[in-house]
Amino acid sequence: MKTNLRGAYIALAFAVLAQVALIGGLVEFNSSLRHHLPGHTTCPPASMVVTITTVASVATTPSTVNLNPGIPGLGIDTGQAPTTRTLKVDCGVAGAGLTFAHVVEILIGLAGFLAPFYALLAVLRAAKSRRLVTLGNSNDARIAAEDSRDAVWYVIGFGLTVAVLAFLGFFLAGSGGAVRTSLFNWKYPLRSGSALPRAFLWNIALFAVTEVFVLAWALVIAVVRQLPGKPTRPIRWLAIAYTDVFRGVPAIIVIYLVGFGLPLGKVWPFTALHHDAQTFWLGVLALTLVYSAYVAEVYRAGIESIHWSQTAAARSLGLSQWQTYRHVIVPQAIRRIIPPLLNDFVALQKDTALVGFVGLIEVLNQSNLLNSHFFNLTPITAAAVIFLIPTIPLTRFVDYLIRRDQSRTLAG
Repeated sequence: MKTNLRGAYIALAFAVLAQVALIGGLVEFNSSLRHHLPGHTTCPPASMVVTITTVASVATTPSTVNLNPGIPGLGIDTGQAPTTRTLKVDCGVAGAGLTFAHVVEILIGLAGFLAPFYALLAVLRAAKSRRLVTLGNSNDARIAAEDSRDAVWYVIGFGLTVAVLAFLGFFLAGSGGAVRTSLFNWKYPLRSGSALPRAFLWNIALFAVTEVFVLAWALVIAVVRQLPGKPTRPIRWLAIAYTDVFRGVPAIIVIYLVGFGLPLGKVWPFTALHHDAQTFWLGVLALTLVYSAYVAEVYRAGIESIHWSQTAAARSLGLSQWQTYRHVIVPQAIRRIIPPLLNDFVALQKDTALVGFVGLIEVLNQSNLLNSHFFNLTPITAAAVIFLIPTIPLTRFVDYLIRRDQSRTLAG
């Protein structure tokens, strides 16, 4: 009988290596909190004063350049006359921020010992299984061996998590902390105040308004594709062509064509709108065109999943084709497609950022402006975090609906 002792020893070795890597990554990351300026092995506690000289640009138009790429935030206007300025530059982490970072590092380091703990548990249970085998107690030996295998699975899960955290520690500490400073220096988003959250309101508005139009227009397309008989074939072809075109063309191209083409073509009613209002409704139109094609296919899958006997029974009771869809087919279909429908809306929420490419100052565009001002990518990282705030709960809600639907199906 296999007692899993060899597998437990392998798991123990893996857990120990992962924990060693994690401690090394945490040490490197902690060192990078102060070591990230070029030419400085140790950073001052909070800030340092750097004197720079601006230079006149040979270009005819002013431009902005960072003459100190190792120090994020040092951007100067090269269109100015040569002058000497003294700037206060953020350098490392200090004060409450450094204390918080140390607490997090300690907690992560302690949590990493879960993998070696379960590895030792797997070894002990495997050894117990082998001892029971020698005593002739095969039933208890099998139970101990299975318990050892269960502990190994815990080691795999926690060990891989530890390995990922170790990689992140080394990655963020790369180039003396330049990676962390360029991507995760939260001082820069905080300096902008509420600029990013206020810009994200445009994304929320785009999502909410577009979702309403998509739900209605996609249902029309899906129902049209399901119309029976030869006389409805031309309109079915139109619906098929619509879904094929707008599922085949990248969303960014549709947004560009709609966002720039319709204003250039002076298409009413967009000519009556101005500035952000015009860009907002052009974005709503473009996203509706694209996502209606995807959602229409979700609707169609739900409609086709309803057994034909439902339609036959409804028609035999005297319901018209429209009444059959309205009262019998569509309500049943929508119940079945709620999880995939919400998945499409998670994608829609993310793709509202694409409207920023045609001029709307939503959260991605605002973060780009902050990036140009500070010469630091942390505002864009902050924009990504802001997107996660609504999308992760919505994704978990989709998972809940899927589990509930599966439990109902199995119970039935």
